[in-house]
Amino acid sequence: MKKILRFTMIAAAAVILLLAAAALAAGDDPAPGGQGDPLVTLSYLEKVYTDYISDLLRQDMEAQAQAIEADLEQRIAALEEASREARAVSASTYQLVTLEAGQILSGDRGIELILRIGEASVAAQNRPGLVDATTGGSLEDGQSLEKNHLYMITIPENGIRAKDHAVLLVRGAYVIN
Repeated sequence: MKKILRFTMIAAAAVILLLAAAALAAGDDPAPGGQGDPLVTLSYLEKVYTDYISDLLRQDMEAQAQAIEADLEQRIAALEEASREARAVSASTYQLVTLEAGQILSGDRGIELILRIGEASVAAQNRPGLVDATTGGSLEDGQSLEKNHLYMITIPENGIRAKDHAVLLVRGAYVIN
């Protein structure tokens, strides 16, 4: 009986030792991919992978920047061409322009104006204000324009001021203030 008891105690101790050893072994061998056993080391990420990703991002951004730059250059060229065409048309044809009281139309040298409706006067900083091509004379600042006369701006920034609602035919590049 003593032998059986002794054998049972030895067997129980052996089982307890095996279970303890298994528990210790499991504690030393963490689960794969966990914090204790990473699949990729931190130094690899910091030294190799970060540089690799940075290079890929830099290449992608450079390619996108080149594509955007090419698109912008194409759009700018198209706008410049449209602007040249618009200036050519506006310089060669008369445009109908409406001014309200107090508005001033001015522009570069060579602009032609014909007052069709309303009243307007010369708004000139320099002399002569406007050349009246119909009579061959000139008008100074504040003088009234006559309807259906052809006027020309010969000094940049000179122009006309509407006294009330005025409609003009204008040939050339102008601004309204």
